Amino acid sequence: MRQLVRTIILFGIGTFAVAACSTDARDPGEAEANAGATTTAPPATERVLTVTGGGPVIQVLPGPAQFADSARPVIDRMPQAARDMMLMMAKNGPFSDKVAVVSGTMRATYWDRGAQGDSVAGTAEFKTQDGASWRVVLKGVAPEDANPMEPHFGGVATNIGYHGSTGMHVPLVPTVQSAVSLWGMADVYRDGKLVAQDAPVHTMLTSDTRGDDFAYKCWDCTREPIEQFHLMLMPPEGKPYQVPGGVLHVMWEKSTFTEAS
Repeated sequence: MRQLVRTIILFGIGTFAVAACSTDARDPGEAEANAGATTTAPPATERVLTVTGGGPVIQVLPGPAQFADSARPVIDRMPQAARDMMLMMAKNGPFSDKVAVVSGTMRATYWDRGAQGDSVAGTAEFKTQDGASWRVVLKGVAPEDANPMEPHFGGVATNIGYHGSTGMHVPLVPTVQSAVSLWGMADVYRDGKLVAQDAPVHTMLTSDTRGDDFAYKCWDCTREPIEQFHLMLMPPEGKPYQVPGGVLHVMWEKSTFTEAS
């Protein structure tokens, strides 16, 4: 378990620098997401998106990655150390078809202002497979890129295609189109007790990647409906969360978003 956590952190997913968060509240309006993967385009003006989790909620458990073979060309282009780590996660990591159906709610607002000034405010509450109650408070962004393969786009990014075959971020996740993504920090509570402060967190509202059985259903999922919310919490090194594998990966399968006009 500790090796899995160490692997993810060393790969750069968990090495974030936090920026001040915003508690600005605004009335969102309706928005639509474009199908097909796109390259990122910094917004000319501020975009404010509010995401509400819905549908079945699942906790992803450690296991083999279904698309490890498809991801191999991307993995083979990585530096040796990163390649070894990714191959380890491909065998037993937090991107598997093994899931537990759980329950929970989430709602968050994201401010995308381009390369600087992004912010987030939101909360997710859910139960894990073991019955523990978790509360995650999104409180800040991590604007600095982890490395050239892992851009953060200022902390919040809207309307981007990544993962999978794109060469951006973990290729063991299918290629997706994201309405909004976050690289940031969160306070994490388990059964009412603060267990991690300013913990690295990644969220994204993307095109659907899983079928009715919750197994990954496509390698290129960019043309699927944008309705799947991902919450992934990487603990500080040496402090795995009290869940299988030490990493929290929870998904809301039928989520929605609105955009302020």
